[in-house]
Amino acid sequence: MQLFNEYADQAGYYDVCLLIYHSANYRNPTTISGTWSNLIQQTHEEVMTRLDNPEPDMPTPPMPYEAVSSKIQNIARHTSLDSFVFPIQTLLPEVCRYAVAYQQDATIGADPTWPAQLFLSLGVSHDMIVRVLEGIFDTQDYGFSGMVRNRIIEIIAHVVNDWVAEVRRRGGAGKGGSMGPSVGDLLARCEAALPPPGQGNNTGGSDLADVRRVVRTLRREVAGLIERVPTGSLRFLGTVNQLEPVGAS
Repeated sequence: MQLFNEYADQAGYYDVCLLIYHSANYRNPTTISGTWSNLIQQTHEEVMTRLDNPEPDMPTPPMPYEAVSSKIQNIARHTSLDSFVFPIQTLLPEVCRYAVAYQQDATIGADPTWPAQLFLSLGVSHDMIVRVLEGIFDTQDYGFSGMVRNRIIEIIAHVVNDWVAEVRRRGGAGKGGSMGPSVGDLLARCEAALPPPGQGNNTGGSDLADVRRVVRTLRREVAGLIERVPTGSLRFLGTVNQLEPVGAS
């Protein structure tokens, strides 16, 4: 780790640090988590500086969240989603927190569910993503308390919606296994946690009425979509209607 101690960390090359961790089989979760946080913040600030001080004849830089996504995708490719250097259970919540804290969401015209879409595009299973998001929903950590909790509910609905669509396409299990009763239970708790109609807000996200509608529809779909039989196979029950994505009108 001499290269890390003497060069990469002091110079602020946080992406290089993560690749060094991977090559050196370094496994300190606190250091790795801190490096990811620094990388996300540094990437955001660098893009904001370029946006605030545009140079003549230079292309317009990407939006900050797009640059952050690109950094994460690049490291994921180089580490093959190494579980120590790419800790989904802490990295996904950190990216969700970043999206809200830095208003990298509908406030700037971005899809508020982009953090989940990013991890899905990397091949992370729906099951894993939902379990991580459920942890945020239950603990209300990473700043997702009060009305901000609605943002996690919206992201959960998006991932489950995508999961349902994949189960339908595959005729059985989606990425990471089949959808169990726990998903329906989570959706029920999400619906119960939403503020009453006409109250509350979902700043930076979709309209709460749309979120509520999709969560309610998903509860019915998940309850009736799959029935487990003793052989462990899956049998579809009835016709599944195409769900509209959250925020569609």
